[in-house]
Amino acid sequence: MNREKTRPSAIHLVAVGPGGIALETLDGLAAELARVFGVSCHVRTDRFDAAFAHDTSRNQYHSTAILAALDRLIEPAEARVLG
Repeated sequence: MNREKTRPSAIHLVAVGPGGIALETLDGLAAELARVFGVSCHVRTDRFDAAFAHDTSRNQYHSTAILAALDRLIEPAEARVLG
């Protein structure tokens, strides 16, 4: 997850966890991000399951593991993921 600080070629929105974010909300966010940053913005309709990163003893999620998994979801390397 060692990416340079450059303008992304695209932004991908990914719903993480069991919460219920409406597709219309994500579509609106994608349109605004595309306008502000001047890059293509895509909404993934599949939900990202972060259960693999849950530590039951602490009842918390391991954020580094989640970020690493999100980072591997999208190619090319200059794209960015917002989860």
